[in-house]
Amino acid sequence: MGYAETPLMQKLSLLWSQFGGRAWRNNCGVGRVGPNDTHIKFGVASPGGSDLIGYTRIVVTPSMIGDTIAVFTAIEAKGPRTPLQENQAAFLNAVARAGGIAIVTKELDYARRLYERAQDGEEIWGRVHGDVPVARRQKPKPPH
Repeated sequence: MGYAETPLMQKLSLLWSQFGGRAWRNNCGVGRVGPNDTHIKFGVASPGGSDLIGYTRIVVTPSMIGDTIAVFTAIEAKGPRTPLQENQAAFLNAVARAGGIAIVTKELDYARRLYERAQDGEEIWGRVHGDVPVARRQKPKPPH
């Protein structure tokens, strides 16, 4: 991506917000970290992921009955004792408010049951599913 693309991406992101959708910057690439220069890929679908990812709100009309449409889905996987961070909860809530599917889970079976419920016709979009507590920021301790 060249520098000239940055203003266009910013404008596209704002435009998508005006439409009621969202488009976030998706930086993709490879970096090196650690003493062994370990290669780490970053970004969604890296390499080759689009510059912006997000969702577009579409009202389902009678003419669409029987059609299959993609619904943006955000899944946050957590370890047994790992809380959901406030920024992660905010992202999941934004996806759910926009009609997307938002899941936070510690177990594969939980997500599998949600998927099966959706396949059975249950509307699982529009709210966050999960039972992982949100981490609360600790107030800074006063200096000694």
